[in-house]
Amino acid sequence: MQRMTIRTPTGAALEMADAYQSEDAARSDLMKRFRLAIDRLAAYEDTGLSVSDVAALAGKHTPKKPIKASGGGIRYTSDYRCPSCGGTFTGTGIADYCYHCGQRLDWKNH
Repeated sequence: MQRMTIRTPTGAALEMADAYQSEDAARSDLMKRFRLAIDRLAAYEDTGLSVSDVAALAGKHTPKKPIKASGGGIRYTSDYRCPSCGGTFTGTGIADYCYHCGQRLDWKNH
């Protein structure tokens, strides 16, 4: 089988040997990727958010379908509850996010 990676003297694998003209070019590209990863990590650290904070924000960014509440109090409209916090609101498709907690809402098929 033909190798698709380059092994350096230290044993590190450099990606896609066929994509580079030389080991130096592959190493240069790898260093660029490494610097980009370090810059992204630094930007994350600058936010002051913990890993659990980031996970919670990612969960809120993922759209969830609102839950239709029974026995609405306003005529000709429907009441809905937020699937995350249970906050209530009236009307279909009136907001992309819950007013109460910021959960992104998915109004498809409502």
